[in-house]
Amino acid sequence: MNSNAIEKIAVSHLNLAITQCEFLRAEISENDKTPSFDGHIELYSKAGNKKSDLIGRCDIQVKGKTIKSKHFKATITYSVEVDDLQNFLNNGGVIYFVVGINPDNGGYQIYYNALLPVDLQDIMHQIKNSGQKTKNIELEQLPQNPKHIEKIFSNFLLHRKYQFSNPLIPATKPINSAGEIN
Repeated sequence: MNSNAIEKIAVSHLNLAITQCEFLRAEISENDKTPSFDGHIELYSKAGNKKSDLIGRCDIQVKGKTIKSKHFKATITYSVEVDDLQNFLNNGGVIYFVVGINPDNGGYQIYYNALLPVDLQDIMHQIKNSGQKTKNIELEQLPQNPKHIEKIFSNFLLHRKYQFSNPLIPATKPINSAGEIN
């Protein structure tokens, strides 16, 4: 299976999972070539997705990965480019998805990590002055219950808002290549 097919399948599976959630609406590009982000998912206060009910939107990144295993693990690690991590930080965070696909039987599992500004700052400090071009992040299985999925997005938006509004958390200040806050 080529990488283009894997990415399309990954986006399709994520779209399907989000479609099951009545308070979420996905805007995810297929074959997306924009840097760092593949789209966003909107959270609404009521079903129906009226703009008057929009709570906020979460930027997302979606990756596909073949996993040849009969059973999917509870967590996986995935290598993310440091430049992407910096872009996620500068933009206020991201919910990162990796869809594990078994090409032998068509099975799949969606994994995620809600990377908030404070999380991203911690990651950038871990790699400070290391010269690393990538960093492994851990992702956990996306719940299957639509209400639990909606809660992930609700919590992300709540915590991101708090981190932006709290002057003690320098969440909106970019970190330079040396890992220092500008």
